[in-house]
Amino acid sequence: PGVTVIIPERAAPDLLARALASLAQATGELLEPLQVIVVANGAPAATYDGVRAAYPFVEWIHDDAPLGFAGAVARGLAAARHGATLLLNNDMTLERTALLRLLALRGPRVFAVAAQIEQRSADSRREETGFTDWYVDRAGVHLFHAPPSSTAAPHLCAGGGATLFRTALLRRYLPASRAYDPFYWEDAEWSLRAWRDGYTVLFCPEAVARHRHRATTARFYAPDELARIVERNRLLFDARHGITPWPAHEMLARICGLPYASQRELSRLTCAAGVLRMRIARRRAPQPTAAPSL
Repeated sequence: PGVTVIIPERAAPDLLARALASLAQATGELLEPLQVIVVANGAPAATYDGVRAAYPFVEWIHDDAPLGFAGAVARGLAAARHGATLLLNNDMTLERTALLRLLALRGPRVFAVAAQIEQRSADSRREETGFTDWYVDRAGVHLFHAPPSSTAAPHLCAGGGATLFRTALLRRYLPASRAYDPFYWEDAEWSLRAWRDGYTVLFCPEAVARHRHRATTARFYAPDELARIVERNRLLFDARHGITPWPAHEMLARICGLPYASQRELSRLTCAAGVLRMRIARRRAPQPTAAPSL
């Protein structure tokens, strides 16, 4: 028993206060040990004086430098005391029963349990559900959010914004996923590796979280730069895990079509070594589900 909550936070105290307020409600009926860690980075510590005073139960880890998503999670995991870890974005809020419903689905072979995400675009189109799958087309592998199931069900990957993870496995998978810094696609790799290690990734529709999409990243990265990082990491994920059936020369040709900044980042020796290690590891077990070609 016991759950650690880790909230990566960068210079958004108002968003953080709303997330913590929802968390306080969601833990009101919790009957097991609780630890809440905020990893505040990229802003002076004084930015959070008001939030500290309002939520004295929070443990704080602070760094003036921006850490990126996985970097902030790694700092929180180093201090985590419990076997279950809830990763919660600062731009997420939980419904009152969400955490209890996630905890109810823990099991000996469960790696992660993802909440249902309510997030809509300006035109009211639903952009996220938390229930994920993948497909392959001429551009390569794509992840998408499917219409949510009505009951708890296995799915491809659990996002890092509102998901309960097995702490020990998250600690194991996170270091290699730093290849995706500063953000995006690292949580897909965690889940894929868990499936290959014989663990299950679940979706819990009764646990609901509401998301303000890219409320943090959009403040620090221009839209073109965000799109560049997402596309770079999409191809990196494919290169590391061999999702598409392309031969190596075709995969490299697609990488050479990326902007020069992305080519330079992907050509680093540490990145190449990580691709080699992951492509060797994928031979030991099948994909969690085949990615259909569309």
